[in-house]
Amino acid sequence: MKNIAYSSGILAALVLLLYCTMKASGQEQTIIFIKDYSSDKEISQNKAKYSKTTVIQADITTVEVHELSSGKLISRISNRENEPVGIWLLYNGESTKELDYDFEVEYSNISEINDESLKHIPDLSINCDSLNYLAPIFGIGDFATNILSHLQKHILYPDFAKDMGIQGTVYAYFEISEDGLVENVKIRRGVHIALDKESCRVIKSLKFDAPAKLNGVSIRLKHTFPVKFSLR
Repeated sequence: MKNIAYSSGILAALVLLLYCTMKASGQEQTIIFIKDYSSDKEISQNKAKYSKTTVIQADITTVEVHELSSGKLISRISNRENEPVGIWLLYNGESTKELDYDFEVEYSNISEINDESLKHIPDLSINCDSLNYLAPIFGIGDFATNILSHLQKHILYPDFAKDMGIQGTVYAYFEISEDGLVENVKIRRGVHIALDKESCRVIKSLKFDAPAKLNGVSIRLKHTFPVKFSLR
């Protein structure tokens, strides 16, 4: 108990120091103490398990949650209005997961036309033995089906978008390089900045086991994939 009280005291002192520093720099911040990491219900510090700090600087709002007993940062979410920015930390009660929103979304009507040598291949997501074509490898089976499964597992549908009834299909363009790396991720047709950026984030996270090959030579492949956000 003494160790917990000591740690809580240190964290409270650090929070106070942070408040004074931010106040001097023109930032706005509020600090509350909470019992549950996902709660906004304020309680007294001696009954709390976590502290929640909200910092507003310019047009970016950041919310951080610290565990009082250890002083550990377990959650951090930053938004520019409704656009996620920076590196997020999401806590599920047991572990913290990092989400990378530290990039700007690029919009483009870039062409998806691949190399002329691929024009006779009916479906670039599956192998074509007669033309000596091997599709990129992402899991077992055709990569388009596996990408869809990956998206369904990892897409984070923003709560505010659900509450406002924002839904639709984002068309994300990307290229699979000769080394099997995902490059040049862009939005060809978007829905909302939050959904567009989430689509980019998950597409950027794809890890291919092997690139496409034609006649045994690795080739670059251009692809546009629909990312669906549906309230049903």
